[in-house]
Amino acid sequence: MKILIQIFIIFILIISCKKENKRNFIPKIQDSIPTTVSILNTSKMLEGGFKIIGIQENGKHFEIKNLTEKNEEYLIKYLKHTESTETNENFENEEIIEINETEFPMIGPEPPIIFSEKPYEIGNDLEIYVDINQILNMPNYTENSEIVQKLEKGTNDVIEYYNTIKESYSKYYKPSRKLNQAFPVFIFNQSDSIISLDLKEDWFFMIQEAKNEKGKWKPIEYYEPYTYCGNSFWSKKLIPKHYAISKVYKYEGKFKTKLRLKFMTNNKIYYSNEFVSFINLKQFELSENILKETVENRKKYFFNN
Repeated sequence: MKILIQIFIIFILIISCKKENKRNFIPKIQDSIPTTVSILNTSKMLEGGFKIIGIQENGKHFEIKNLTEKNEEYLIKYLKHTESTETNENFENEEIIEINETEFPMIGPEPPIIFSEKPYEIGNDLEIYVDINQILNMPNYTENSEIVQKLEKGTNDVIEYYNTIKESYSKYYKPSRKLNQAFPVFIFNQSDSIISLDLKEDWFFMIQEAKNEKGKWKPIEYYEPYTYCGNSFWSKKLIPKHYAISKVYKYEGKFKTKLRLKFMTNNKIYYSNEFVSFINLKQFELSENILKETVENRKKYFFNN
């Protein structure tokens, strides 16, 4: 009997070790820009998501390089693929890695479909990990709801309309000079295949959720499902034994609760690890632009949930 108990204990330890091995290496991020002390405190639900900062091989750390304008968003070592035609002339010390796509099968070659009527599948080929033990800088982006109202009113002036559209993408192209604290987000490829990561204007489809006073998971961010440009959607390829990195706001508030990240790609939903942080209860309330939508359309802002 004792031998059976010992075997059972060893078996449990082996399983536990295998689970822990997923995260036994968390990349350390070295940033040449000093970390801000400012933490975002908001009394409303904000638009979530953030851009892909870089892709790196498992077992290697990140080093964020200084650019000409230090407070503009910056990329880390960025892996370019052989089929890519984009240029990153403003970035220093780019690491170019050629990928032989015949080595791996491909997962998710289709473009992102965020208006699917069918429920999203729950994915397990990616691990999403929010590291609250490291703090990064993140621009203070503002909502575009007021600008959207300008577009709805319309104008006969083509230049004015163009400038309004350009202004509406300020979140993507003109980040605030004011920086806030953020947590790094790691997207690990746990499979043996190339995984396509869906993007809109180089931003991931992801929002933060939190447990409300009743202990139920509710969104505290939304994702804007609409775009004025048909070329806004594309994807990046994440090969096996590599991870991508992004970040999310660290919020400040009076309500201490558990949070997690909801991540969407290839019509699959992924949930990150749970972590404890502070928010304000008002962040659970839907923003005005979402309340204008029908109940069915509101689901689009939270990946059909």
